[in-house]
Amino acid sequence: MYTLLFFVLSLLFTGYSQDCECAEPEVAPTGPWTHQLSAGLYVNQAKTSSNWHTGPSDMWSWLTRVDAKTQFENTEYIWFWKADLEYGKSKSNKNPMIKFSDKIFTETVGSKKLVYKMNTYTGLKFESQFDSGVGEYIDKDGKTIVNTKISNFLNPGYVTHSIGLGYNPSDLFSQRVGYATKLTVATAHKRRFADDTKTSRIETIRWEPGIESISEFNYTFNEMANFKSAFRLFYNFESAIETDLSWDNTLTASVTSYLEMSLAYALLYDIDLDSSYQRNQSMSLGLTWNLF
Repeated sequence: MYTLLFFVLSLLFTGYSQDCECAEPEVAPTGPWTHQLSAGLYVNQAKTSSNWHTGPSDMWSWLTRVDAKTQFENTEYIWFWKADLEYGKSKSNKNPMIKFSDKIFTETVGSKKLVYKMNTYTGLKFESQFDSGVGEYIDKDGKTIVNTKISNFLNPGYVTHSIGLGYNPSDLFSQRVGYATKLTVATAHKRRFADDTKTSRIETIRWEPGIESISEFNYTFNEMANFKSAFRLFYNFESAIETDLSWDNTLTASVTSYLEMSLAYALLYDIDLDSSYQRNQSMSLGLTWNLF
């Protein structure tokens, strides 16, 4: 249902942005450096009476998000660093509070401009989570493991280095494809995330060569709404079934300068985490601050 709602609202915002006769903001002259930093706190709550016809319900959740980016660009080179941090918990009825969102993502990329909007690049990326999580997952043999700790900081942690060719036709879209090496780090759940079953010892770090493809789309409808989408794929040279992919989509609309509505949809496949596709859908309303 959220996927359909996400698509419909995207179309509505697109139409609104085309019809709105908003005054063009004055663009201040900028140098080679640009900086962005925003933070948000979102809360959802739902409660019914004990005699509600479909049954009583008491649910609430909170989510905090921080986005940061620093970029340098001149006529020959582009360098940027960005970070995307999320953490949120939810509680339903008398069940204990559990986390539903936990994300550490940071990346730095340096590129040399070529002709026809092309560039050569090298990049370094780190991914993990802040806190431990308990739940269930389906292992590589198809067996369901329940009520177990499924993640923690650096369990797993991913460090990916890549080098290749990029294409930046505009500020809306960018594409990078290149050779990549992926390091998976595990300090506790070693057998699940990092161990090589072909050896007798238990490894804490696993190295995987492959090809990485990253497609990013960022469209600002107007001063009130923005849509961001990123599709990342890592093709493992050693085993095609261990190819990882993630697709993150976020639509935000500002109600006021500090009040924002957010719709998000994420799709993830990583056989080390679960042999099935994982999905995360959310709709929230909260406070946001654009610090600079």
